[in-house]
Amino acid sequence: MIAPTKEPKLKDTTLKPKEKDTPQPATHMVPTLAGYTNLQKLKIEGSLEQQSVIILIDARSTHNFISSKVAAHLMLQKEDYNGFEVKVVNDQILKCNQKCPWVKLIL
Repeated sequence: MIAPTKEPKLKDTTLKPKEKDTPQPATHMVPTLAGYTNLQKLKIEGSLEQQSVIILIDARSTHNFISSKVAAHLMLQKEDYNGFEVKVVNDQILKCNQKCPWVKLIL
């Protein structure tokens, strides 16, 4: 006859975070530029180098941009870059000739 055996107790393997995540609140969908309504743009609040920043996201954009004043204030490392020009909704041309290689946008 075969005797019943006890099932071994399984160890709890639930993963627990080492640090508590701080959620970044999304404010709401808004037009990025005054007078321009396009629901493919999003304005959210985030942080960069422990400083609160507003992030404008355009679903059709291929690049991320940061104000040179904000980059200087946060003392972000900048590198010269083969410049290109960006035409914004009010037909103004912005020249981009630097990049911040260590800044990553993660949502």
